[in-house]
Amino acid sequence: MITQRINRTDAEKVLMIVDNGEGATLPIDAAVVWETGTDANGLLVQQADASLGHILVGLMDASMASVTGSYTLCQIYGYRSSSIVFQTDTSQAAGLPLIGSTAGNNLQTVATTTASTAAVTQQHIKVALAASVASSSASATISVGVYIAAM
Repeated sequence: MITQRINRTDAEKVLMIVDNGEGATLPIDAAVVWETGTDANGLLVQQADASLGHILVGLMDASMASVTGSYTLCQIYGYRSSSIVFQTDTSQAAGLPLIGSTAGNNLQTVATTTASTAAVTQQHIKVALAASVASSSASATISVGVYIAAM
């Protein structure tokens, strides 16, 4: 892990080295989860999917090539000024908890992932919006600041 040195002008952050287990390029700011199964080694990460959104590692600090052995940094703690967040037709308040998407490399609100008639499973929250997000007429992904506590 790499811990940023303390100074007056930058927020503290912690990064860790990860490897690509996705088989596709992982873009900067992508939310990634641990690779599971026989290939799991504590370094491999992949995009979140329906069954793995709860094991969020953090957000990619740089784009990572699509081959295993393409090591790069992933931010696991601290303020991040950019991210990929799913925006809906409803405004989202600052501080709202976010989790890894069930289909993609973005973050989404916990409410987005829970149907009103579903049995609720407690989700481990590791990311929160740092600023409010205005509503949009169409759903899309946007870049917004977030707080990460995925250590």
